[in-house]
Amino acid sequence: MFFILLLAPTIPAECPESCHCAKYKTFCKLTNLKTLPSGLPRSTQLLSMDIDNITQLDGSMVNNSGLTNLTHLLLINVKMQRIQPRAFQTMNRLETLTITYNNIFALKPDTFKFLHNLYHLNLKQNFIQYLDAGSMTGLINLRYLDLTDNKIEYLRADIFNDLKNNSNCDILKMKAKLDLSKNYISFVEFGVFQYLCSFTHLYLNFKSFENITSHAFVGMTRVTYLTILDIDVETLTVSNFLNELSGLLRLHIIKGYLNVIEAGAFGNLKALKYLDLSQNSIHIIKQGTFKGLQLLEELILDNNDIISLNNSVFQDLQSLETLSLQDCKVNTIHPQAFSHLNKLNILHLEENNITILRNNTFAKLTQLRELYLDKNTIKFIGIASFPKLWTFGVFLYNISENLEVISYENLNYEITSQKITFKMNARLGNIELSRSIESKQDTKVVKSLELHVNVTNADLNKQWPDILQVVDDARELNLTLVDINSTETLSVFSTLQFSTLHIQGKSLLLDKNISFPNLSKLESLIIEACTTLVIESNVFQQIKSLSIIEVQIFNNKNVVIKSGSFSRMHNLKTLNISHNQMKSFGEDIFLGLCNLKNLTLKNNGIESLSNKTFNGLANIYQIDLSYNNLKEIDAGVFGAICIKDFKLSCKNSSGPLPYCNATNALKTLQSLDLSRNNITYIHPQAFISCTNMTTLNVRNNALLSFENSFLYTPALKYLNMFDCNVSNISDNSFECSPFLSEINLSVYNTTFNVNSLLPLKVLRKVYIELHSYKLDCTIMETYTWLHKHDVNFQFFDNSGTFKQSYDISSAFSNLACNSTFQYDEQETEVNKPTNDFQFFIKYIEPIVLFMILISGLLCNGFILFVSLFHSNLRIKQNASIIHLIIVDIIALIINLPMSYWVALNQTWELSEVACKIFIFSKSVVVGVSVFSIIVLSIERFVVAQSFRKVKNVCISDKQPTSWFLMMTWISSIILSLPAYYSATVYRRCLYCPPGNEDYIKRVWTFQFIVYCFVPAVVITLLNVMTSRFLKESVDKMPGEQSGYKNIRAKNRNNVANIVLILAFVFIFSFLPNFTLRVLVAWSIFDIQQVFLASFFTFCLFFSNAIFNPISLCIMSSKYKFYVMKYLSFLKSTDKPSPQNYTGTRIQLYN
Repeated sequence: MFFILLLAPTIPAECPESCHCAKYKTFCKLTNLKTLPSGLPRSTQLLSMDIDNITQLDGSMVNNSGLTNLTHLLLINVKMQRIQPRAFQTMNRLETLTITYNNIFALKPDTFKFLHNLYHLNLKQNFIQYLDAGSMTGLINLRYLDLTDNKIEYLRADIFNDLKNNSNCDILKMKAKLDLSKNYISFVEFGVFQYLCSFTHLYLNFKSFENITSHAFVGMTRVTYLTILDIDVETLTVSNFLNELSGLLRLHIIKGYLNVIEAGAFGNLKALKYLDLSQNSIHIIKQGTFKGLQLLEELILDNNDIISLNNSVFQDLQSLETLSLQDCKVNTIHPQAFSHLNKLNILHLEENNITILRNNTFAKLTQLRELYLDKNTIKFIGIASFPKLWTFGVFLYNISENLEVISYENLNYEITSQKITFKMNARLGNIELSRSIESKQDTKVVKSLELHVNVTNADLNKQWPDILQVVDDARELNLTLVDINSTETLSVFSTLQFSTLHIQGKSLLLDKNISFPNLSKLESLIIEACTTLVIESNVFQQIKSLSIIEVQIFNNKNVVIKSGSFSRMHNLKTLNISHNQMKSFGEDIFLGLCNLKNLTLKNNGIESLSNKTFNGLANIYQIDLSYNNLKEIDAGVFGAICIKDFKLSCKNSSGPLPYCNATNALKTLQSLDLSRNNITYIHPQAFISCTNMTTLNVRNNALLSFENSFLYTPALKYLNMFDCNVSNISDNSFECSPFLSEINLSVYNTTFNVNSLLPLKVLRKVYIELHSYKLDCTIMETYTWLHKHDVNFQFFDNSGTFKQSYDISSAFSNLACNSTFQYDEQETEVNKPTNDFQFFIKYIEPIVLFMILISGLLCNGFILFVSLFHSNLRIKQNASIIHLIIVDIIALIINLPMSYWVALNQTWELSEVACKIFIFSKSVVVGVSVFSIIVLSIERFVVAQSFRKVKNVCISDKQPTSWFLMMTWISSIILSLPAYYSATVYRRCLYCPPGNEDYIKRVWTFQFIVYCFVPAVVITLLNVMTSRFLKESVDKMPGEQSGYKNIRAKNRNNVANIVLILAFVFIFSFLPNFTLRVLVAWSIFDIQQVFLASFFTFCLFFSNAIFNPISLCIMSSKYKFYVMKYLSFLKSTDKPSPQNYTGTRIQLYN
C-alpha cells in the first residue's frame, strides 16, 4: 500500500480556482489573481500563469507564495508593469524565467539579483525602453536572454557588464543566445558588447551603422552565429564592426536596405561558412566583395536587384557548394561568371529575366548536381552551355514558348541524368535530336524521359526514327501531344509503352476502337480540350493498368460522358473531372470503379446530384465537390435511403439499419469536400451509414441550419463550417459525432452555448467567427470552458479579424457573469465518462502497472542474481538467457514508469531530443526482446534435435551466440532509427508531427509485421518442432531401470509442454497489442473507443517478461535448485547437489 500511495498523484488541497495543480507543476489561466498563488505544495517546481492581473512583482509577494523550490516560472500576459529590485530573493533556485506579452517598460538595478542558477530569461513582447546598469546583476549562469520585440533604441555601455567575462572566455563551451531583434536600435555606445564572450548566437536590429563603431564587438570571440534584421544602411564598408568577429561561422544580414558592398567588407571573416544577404536591395557586386571567404560553403543572395553577373564576381569562393540567386532580376550572365566555382553542387537561378545562356556558361561546373532555371524567359541556349550531364541529380528549366533556337551541341556528352526533357513548342518548327545523342549507347541509364510534341508543326513521320534512339530504353516514358484533333495520331507511337500520356486538343472523340491502341501499360492519362469532348462507353477497357485519369475541359459546354465510360477499370485509383460546365452527372457514370480511392469533381458548375450518381464506388476514400453550384444535399446521395418515418438517433447511426437500404451508401468514404457551393439545406439522413467519414468540409456556403442536425457521423473528427452563417445550434447538434477534434464555425445571429460542446470528449481546436453577435455571458462561458479543457481556440469578429486572447478577456472583464456555470454544478451524463476516465488514469492504472513492474523486476532480478552469482550458471551456454533477462528488465523500466508519466502529464516538459531518445529506446528494447526470444528458440531447437538420436550428441561450444546477440541489437537499432528522426514534441511526445496519419499507418504496420507476425510464426514453428523432437526422443532413451527412465520421460514431456506454452505466451503477449495499434492506425477503431482494450493489451505485452523466469525454473534443473535453495523450499538434510538435478531434467537450459 505504501508504494501505491507513492505512485498516486498528489493534488494540493488549496489549488486555486481555474488552476490545474499537481505535486510538481501548477498551471493557471484566467484566475483574476493579483499576486502569485499561495498554499501550493513546497514541492512545486513549475508555475505557469496566463491572462491574469499581476501588475507588479515585489519581494513580499514572492516570499508569501512560499515557492522556494520553484525552478521554472512563466508569467504570460498578466499585465505586468514593473518588477521591484530583489523581487526574486527567495526564489534563488529558479532556472528559467519567462515574463512575456506584458507591459514592462524598464529594468532597474538588482532586478534579478540572487538568481545565480538562472540560465534562461525570456522578456520578449514587452515595452522595455531602458536597461539600467546593474539590471543583469547576479545572472552569472545566464545562457539565453531574449529581449525580442521591445522598444529598446539606446544601448548604454554598462548594461551588460554583469554578463561579461574578461578572463575565462576560452574555457566556455556551451552555446548561448542573446536576442535583441525587433527593437530598432539606433545608437550603441562603445563597449556594450565588448568581452560579452559568454554568448555564441547574436540577433540584432540596427536602424543604421552610423553610431556603431568598428570595435563594437571586441572580445566577443565565441560568437559563431549573427543575424541582423531590417538594417537601414545602403553601403557596407570595409571598416565595419564585423572585423572583430573573426570566429563567425554563419552571418545573416536580411530584410534590409543594403545597396552596395565594398570590396573586402567580409575580409576578416576567415572562418565564415554560411552567408545570407537575401531580401536587400543589392544591385551590384564588385570584384573582391567576397575576398577572404575561402571557407564559405553557402551563399544566399535571393530577392535583390543584381541585374548582371560579371566574370570575376565569385572568383574568391573556391569552397562554395551552394549558390542561390532567386528573384534577383538577373538578365545577363557572363560566360565566365561561374568558372571559378569548382566545388559548386547546387545553383538556383529561378525567377529571373534570363533570355540567353551563352556558350560555356555552366561548362566548368563539373561538380554540379542541381541546376534550377525555372520561371525565366530563355530564348537561346548556346553551344556547350552545360557541363557533362553525368553529374546532374536534378536539371530543371522551363523553356518559354518564345524559344526559337536551341543548339543541342551542348549535349554532346554521355547522358546519364535522372530526367531529360525535349519540348517541341509552338514556334520551334524543327529539332535535330541526332546531333544531341551520339548513339543509343549514350542513353542506357536514362530513367525518365518527357516528350512534348506540337502535332501541328512537328513532322512526326520524319522525326520519330531519331526520337526512338532516345526513348527505346527509357524506364519511364511520358508523352504530351499538343493541338491533337484525333486520337488516331497515337498510332504513330504504337511501338512504345508509355507510362504517362497527356493529350491537349481542341475537339476530341474518345472511341473504344481508335483511342488507345497498344497502350496496355499506361498508368496515367491527362486529357485537356478547349471546345468539345465525347467519351464513349468502354473507351478505356484496353488500358487495364490505368490508375490515374485527369479530364480537364476548359470553357466547354459540349461535354458528353456516357454511362459505362469507366467500366472494367478495376485498377483506377484516381479520377479527376474538373473545370467544366456540367450541371449534373448522369446515373451509373462511375459504375465499375470498384477500387477508386479519390474522385475530384470540382469547379464543374454541378447543380444537383441524384441518389445513383455514385453507384459502384465501393472503396472510395475521398470526394471533392468544391466550387460547384449545389443547392441541397438530399438523402441517399452519399448515405443510405431510409423509410419516411424512420427516427434517427446516435445509436442507430453507427450500426446496421433494418429500415434503410445501404446498398449504395459510401461506407468507406473518409473525406467529403462540399465547400464553396450554394448549399442551404442538408437532409438529416444525408450521411447515414457513412460510418468512416472523418472529414467534412462545407465552408463558404449560403446558410446552414442545425434545426435538424445532419451530423449522424460517428467517426467524424474534422468539421469545417466557416463562412456558412450557421444558425440554430442546439445542445445536441454534435452529440452524434463524439470524436470531433476540430471545429470551424461561423455563427450568425444565434445562441452558441457551451452545452453543445460537452459531448466532445477529444475536442482540441475550435475556430469561431461571430456575426451580428455581442460578447455576453454565454460566450464567456464557452470561452472559459475551452480554456479549462486546454482546447486551442480562435475567435474572429464580424469583420473576420482575429481576436487575441487578452483582447477577449479584457472585454469579458466588464461583464457581470456568474463565475460558476451549470456544467460545473451538476453531474451530467455527458461528463460522467470523463470523470470515470480521469479516475481510472489517476488511481486504477498506476496500481495495475505497479504490480506488473514489481512482479517483472522481482522475477527477472532474482534470476539475474542467481545467474551472475554462481559460476556454473555464468557460462557461455547461458548467455542468451542472461541477455533476455537483462533486456526484459530494461523494457519494464522504460515502458511502464515512463509511459505512465507521459500519459499522466498534459505536456512534455523535457527537450525534443529527450522525446526522440524515449521513442527510440522503446522501439529498440521491443526489437531486442523479440529477436532475443527468436535466438533462444533456435538454441532450444538445436539442443532438442540432438535427442532424436539414441546417444546424445554433444553440442559444440562454438555456437555463434555472441554474434546472434550482437545482431539483435544492431538490427533493432537500425529499425528504430526512423522512429528517432520522426519523433517530435507537439505538446506531447509524439511518434511524428500531427497530421501524418499515413506515416503512422506505415510505421505501425511495419512494426506489426517485423516485431509480431513474422516472429510469432518463426517462434511457433521452432517451438512446435522442439516439442515434437523431445516427445519422439522419449522412446529412444537408454537405461535399464524403468523407474529412472519413467522419471526422465515424464520430465522430458513436461519440458515439451512448457515449450509449447512459451510459444502461446509470446503470441498472447505481443499479438493483441500490435494488432490493436494497426487497427487504430488505419482508423478502424478510434483510440478513445478502445481505451480499456488498449490498456489491457498493453498490460498483456509484459506477460512474456514475467513468464520467462518461471518457465526457466521449470525447464532447468540447475536454476530450479538454486531458486529453491534461496527460497528455502527444500529441507537442509534432504538438499541435493546441483549435479543430482541434471540427471532428471533435460538440459535445454544449463
